[in-house]
Amino acid sequence: MLHSSVSFDLTVTTLFGPLIAGGTVYVSDLEDLDPTLWGAAGRPVPTFLKATPSHVGLLESLPAEVLAHGDLVVGGEQLLGEALDAWRGGHRGATVVNEYGPTEATVGCVVHRLTPEDPVPSGPVLIGGPSWNMRAHVLDALLRPVPVGVPGELYVAGAQLARGYLGRPGLTAERFVADPFGEPGERMYRTGDLVRWTADGGLEYQGRTDDQVKIRAHRIELGEVEAALAAAPGVGQVCVVAAEGPGGLRLVGYAAPRPDGPAPDAAALKEFAARVLPEYMVPSALVVLPELPLTINGRSTARRCPHRRPPPRHRPRRGAHHRHPAAARRSLRRAARPGPRRPGRRLLRPGRRLHPQHPAGRPDPPRRPAAHLEGRLPQQHGAGTGGADRRRAGRGPDGGRGPPGRRRPPGPRRSPRYSTGSSTPTAPRRGTTTCPCCWNSPRTPTTPR
Repeated sequence: MLHSSVSFDLTVTTLFGPLIAGGTVYVSDLEDLDPTLWGAAGRPVPTFLKATPSHVGLLESLPAEVLAHGDLVVGGEQLLGEALDAWRGGHRGATVVNEYGPTEATVGCVVHRLTPEDPVPSGPVLIGGPSWNMRAHVLDALLRPVPVGVPGELYVAGAQLARGYLGRPGLTAERFVADPFGEPGERMYRTGDLVRWTADGGLEYQGRTDDQVKIRAHRIELGEVEAALAAAPGVGQVCVVAAEGPGGLRLVGYAAPRPDGPAPDAAALKEFAARVLPEYMVPSALVVLPELPLTINGRSTARRCPHRRPPPRHRPRRGAHHRHPAAARRSLRRAARPGPRRPGRRLLRPGRRLHPQHPAGRPDPPRRPAAHLEGRLPQQHGAGTGGADRRRAGRGPDGGRGPPGRRRPPGPRRSPRYSTGSSTPTAPRRGTTTCPCCWNSPRTPTTPR
C-alpha cells in the first residue's frame, strides 16, 4: 500500500518492489483507506506497508486484515519499542523490519528484522547490520574504527552506493570519500549519523552529528533526550529542540499522546525526565500537543511546533543611531571627508584609530607642549587623530620649535599629501618622509618616538 509522496525516497521500496514481483499497489491515505478496494473486487489484502515511525500511531486505525500476516517496514527516523508495542499487540503475525539507508545508498542498506516470535525491545530499536552487498564502518574523526559501545559516525560502502551528486563536485568530494578498507578506487559515503556497535554485532542509532548542542558549557544530544521522554507512560511522539531564551539556549520538549490514550501531564512528564536524565539535560519547558506536526513525507518537524520567544526583561532606550546604524555611518563618513566647504575637517587615513575623546569631524584640541601629554596618550602609531600628533613631532620639551632640520615645512595646516581645494594628491617636500611614525621629519630621525 502506497500512502506517501512519490518524491520521497521511501516510496522506492513500496512502489517498485511489488510491481517487479507481479503484485498490486493500492494508493491511498492512511486515514481514508477503503476496504472495498480489495473486498468488492476480489483483490488480495495489503500485506506490505512502509512507513515512518511517526506513522505507527496511525496504523492502529487501519482495518484489522491489513498487515495481519505481512511485513511492516519502518524507516526514516529512529524507531522506539514503546511506539511499536501497541501496534504489535494487534498484529501478532506481522514481521517488522527496521530499515536504515540514505538516498545516496539507494534507500535501504542496513536492516534489522523482528519476527513474530521476537519480543519488542524497550527504547531504541536496533537498525541491524549491512545488507549482503553493502559494508558499514563506524569511525571517529580520524577515520579510525571505534570500539564496541563507543559512538561514531556511520560510513556505508558497497554496490548500492551512488556515484555522487550531479553537477556538484565540491559536495561530492566532501561526502563521498576514499574507502581505506576496500579495494583501490572505492569510495564510502559519510552519512552524518551517530551509531554504535552492540555486543551481538548490531548497530544502534544515536542521532545526528549536527544535533549536538552546547547549553551552559554542557554538550547535549537531542536524540538522547527524545529517547528518554519517549519512554514515559502515555507518550506517543516526542520532539526536543534548542530554543533561544532570555538567558541563552534552552531545551524545549514537545510531546503528543498515543491515539488511544489520554494526554500526558506536562508536570509529570518533567518529573519523569528528572529521574532518568541529568539535571542539565532536563528540558526547561515541556509542551503537550494533541499531535506533532508532520512534513509531507511523514516525518516530525520542530519548525512547526508553537514556540513563543519570551520578551526581554529590560529593553533599553535606543536612539536614532541605534535604530538607523547605516545613516549614522554615512554621517560619520561625510564628516571626515575633506573639501573646500569643510576647512576644519581632517581626513581619516585607512588604519588610523579615532581619538577616544575627539570623534571624527571635530577640530583638534588646542596645541600643547608634548611634555603635557606624556602619560596621557599612548605613544604609538595611530594614537591620535593624526594632525595634532604630527605637528607635535617637531617640538622640543619646552613647547618651542626644534632645530631647523626638524621644523614643519611651510604650507597649509593639512596633511602634506592632500590639499583643501583639490582632490589630487601632492608630493611630499623633498628631504622628508611619509612614514607615519616620523611625519614631516628627515629620513633619518634623531628623536625616538
